[in-house]
Amino acid sequence: MEKAYAERVRELTRREMELAQSEFARARHMWERAREEVEKAEIMKEKATTNNTTSITTATTSFSNSSSSSSHNNRHHHQILDMMNINSSSSSTCMEITCQSCRQRFRPNYN
Repeated sequence: MEKAYAERVRELTRREMELAQSEFARARHMWERAREEVEKAEIMKEKATTNNTTSITTATTSFSNSSSSSSHNNRHHHQILDMMNINSSSSSTCMEITCQSCRQRFRPNYN
């Protein structure tokens, strides 16, 4: 009777060890995948900040917006502007320029 009990305990212990090893392998795999995703995100961030960075916090150049009134442009043409890169790719860059005083969006006048 004791021999049969010891055999059952050994079998249960073996199954528990196999399950623990399987769970550990799964956790290790998930950890590796998460680490790879973090590395990819860091590479993407690095590319975005080194290739297409246009983070200008002060600009005293006159910017105009076709939809804004000229009085706004006259009042704020020397206003400090907040420039933020919001969408970048290798072929084009989209910028958002916002007046810090009134939070109105502007576009540079390239004429």
